[in-house]
Amino acid sequence: MTDEQTDWREKALKWKKQLAWRATHDSLTGLPNRMLFIDRLSMAIIQAQRERERAAVVILNLDGYKNVIHSLGLRAGDELIKEVAAGLRHLLRKGDTLARMDMDEFLILLPRILRIPDAATSVTKVLDGLQSEPFIIQGQQLNITACAGIACYPENGDQAEELIRCADVALCEAKEAGKNTHRIYRPM
Repeated sequence: MTDEQTDWREKALKWKKQLAWRATHDSLTGLPNRMLFIDRLSMAIIQAQRERERAAVVILNLDGYKNVIHSLGLRAGDELIKEVAAGLRHLLRKGDTLARMDMDEFLILLPRILRIPDAATSVTKVLDGLQSEPFIIQGQQLNITACAGIACYPENGDQAEELIRCADVALCEAKEAGKNTHRIYRPM
């Protein structure tokens, strides 16, 4: 094999790895995307079934994000999302998964939850941590809060998409209740 062929193969392999990473990660934050999150959640459900434990899914939505974009612009919004993602990583346990779902929404997987209130305690810690220090974006001090919806396996379902849907319903209830709050999904 010639040096040129070896160089081409190395470039092709590097390109293939980059494509695989882009398919499973958010380009702005480097966090897992929804597809990778669902895979990890599915594995956590299997583990929870085996160990007779619970797992929780959290959807976290930033309060007032659109106001930041309207007043400071999209670049400031992107900078805020990156800063929030970095802050959230530090607020979670080592085995938890943080993913970016959408513009200002994040998904959190809390595996190995013993009781449903443990999930609420973790979410409270995250919400309190988010607002504990202001974010400085383009020289502006921004006090950020968020709302969160929580769904738990096995109480709210045994499929990844079902748990995400339940967490989304709980998030809507939290938003209706006001800023900086969370709700646990309760079936009607």
